[in-house]
Amino acid sequence: RLDDQAGQRRNVVGDGEVYEQWVDHYFNPLSLFSASIPSYVAIGNHEKDAHWFYDYLSQPHPENYFAFSWGDARFVIVDSNVQYDRNSPQGKFIENEVNSYVYQSAKWRFFFWHHPPYSEQWDSEGYTGTFLVEQFLLPQITNANVDILFVGHTHDYERGYIDQGDGMAYIITGGGGAALDYVYNWDWEEVSVYASEYHHMTVDLTENKAIVRAVRLDGSELDRFEIDH
Repeated sequence: RLDDQAGQRRNVVGDGEVYEQWVDHYFNPLSLFSASIPSYVAIGNHEKDAHWFYDYLSQPHPENYFAFSWGDARFVIVDSNVQYDRNSPQGKFIENEVNSYVYQSAKWRFFFWHHPPYSEQWDSEGYTGTFLVEQFLLPQITNANVDILFVGHTHDYERGYIDQGDGMAYIITGGGGAALDYVYNWDWEEVSVYASEYHHMTVDLTENKAIVRAVRLDGSELDRFEIDH
């Protein structure tokens, strides 16, 4: 949780063009663990594609979308703020990635991007997910054997299942700082759990199982599920 002096919860870098927010809302909290724990960022809309994002972060080229392996898991980070249709540079990156040997040979596969294709809550009436993501980005990982798709944008926790031929778990994890969303707008069959609570996610991988937990600020368990391989 990120609190300012008035006790109000803030976004992690609510405006990426404001230098001071990178210091106060990102690097100062990150310093608590950054010396021993690596971190990667899936860029969102609040960063505004500002030059500070590229100046301060050192991620695989081109930094706003990339992939890497850790152990027998493959992590693919996508930028849902910029062009991602199949003929775009990012769309070709996704196609090449899911067909690559390193992706195909990974035991676990996780995708991350910012905007949800399906969202049940928002801070006001109307928003139910990002249509272009549902229509043009999500289909690109159909049959890619994705274990979990993580997204944000909506300030709550939502979890479900997207059946795209192979099926994958679907998680909105947007309870990391800013004011929570409480307005219920739509009942998606792809979402089975939703909660307006601050939280973070943990994923523990064993030889044949992924144990996924949503954890509240006090350390208690908000949600838990397992994936068997």
